[in-house]
Amino acid sequence: MIEKVKEIKKREEILREQAKKMIPEKYLPFLIFLEQNQKILNMDIEIDPELARLGVFSYRGATYIKTQVPYFSVDGRVAWAVDEAKEAGKPFKVDPPEYTEIGDQMVCIVRVHTARGEASGTAKVGFGGRSVDATNPVENAETSALGRALGFLGYGLVGTGIASYEEVVRAMAEHQELEQQARPATEKQKNILSKKGNMEMLGLTKEKIEKLTFDQADKLIKQLFNNSSSASAGAKGSSNQSKDKGADKAQGQNTADERKIKYLWVLLEKVAKKQGKDKQELAGLICQQYGIEELEQLTNQQAQMMINSLKQKLTA
Repeated sequence: MIEKVKEIKKREEILREQAKKMIPEKYLPFLIFLEQNQKILNMDIEIDPELARLGVFSYRGATYIKTQVPYFSVDGRVAWAVDEAKEAGKPFKVDPPEYTEIGDQMVCIVRVHTARGEASGTAKVGFGGRSVDATNPVENAETSALGRALGFLGYGLVGTGIASYEEVVRAMAEHQELEQQARPATEKQKNILSKKGNMEMLGLTKEKIEKLTFDQADKLIKQLFNNSSSASAGAKGSSNQSKDKGADKAQGQNTADERKIKYLWVLLEKVAKKQGKDKQELAGLICQQYGIEELEQLTNQQAQMMINSLKQKLTA
């Protein structure tokens, strides 16, 4: 084990020195060493002081080693490309981002024009993310796509692939989020859901409860709380409320999904900027057209029609 760990650390040092040699001194501040955990065994082991000093640790049935991997930031790639274009007397240009749907994912496409030529980069728009994409999924996607486009032209490559530092951070955060979502329900959650009355109310079995993730169990427990709160209002009030919920559910079955509405807002912002208008004003016109109070009330068909219309305005 110790020999394997030392070999990994040796490769880490070689990669570090190689990365420094590949980047002009002027841009070395944009070279970032990102700490990553590399799995070395699918089991826990006893960590002696020497292994601990080298960054080895065990976690949830596996053993890892901490390593530092070099990546180049997007702003460094941009700075390098801009300087090179000036020296060559050529323009540096980034085209306005484009968006398209691939499968069930929204993808951002950015094209760059540099002294080395032209290239396009793509990146997924992380709508609904709870980590780095929670607040600015569109901006993050544009940055990652820009970094990939410049990477395809050779800017900031340090032997660890095309991905920029920012893109790797996004990927690591997304992976961590997926792991969190897959985390099994706690014993406390299972005990709450396993009570006879709760199981009957939610239509659960012992087998189903054992397979629940932490997030799924959390949602079910919140549902129990909401049901209990509704029931306390009285049998008549509860009956009326159930009817209202049923009507709302039936009405909402054809409502545009959250991802489509968010994409609609992205296009609205771009059209508003192009026309010198306020995006809220344009949104109000759409609502007025369909007799609704907010965009979130659009049906899937209506939202898609507006998306197509806005795309045409952008390309006109």
